[in-house]
Amino acid sequence: MFQVQLYILTVEARDKSDSSHRTNVTVYINVWDENDNAPSFPDDLYTVSVSENVTVGMPFVTITADDVDTGMYH
Repeated sequence: MFQVQLYILTVEARDKSDSSHRTNVTVYINVWDENDNAPSFPDDLYTVSVSENVTVGMPFVTITADDVDTGMYH
């Protein structure tokens, strides 16, 4: 039996020097799972600072979840 779990992430980007320059986007993640164990994340909240001159396409955060049914996901 497949179960679908919905995770909703709100990602906010803001200029460190001017708090009026900010934007956010909501990301919806559906996790299809054949079993009844939910993934477990090490933290409830992740905060990341990214330099404004970072190269486009460069990763700036990795979030890992553990699912006891199938092992580690990255």
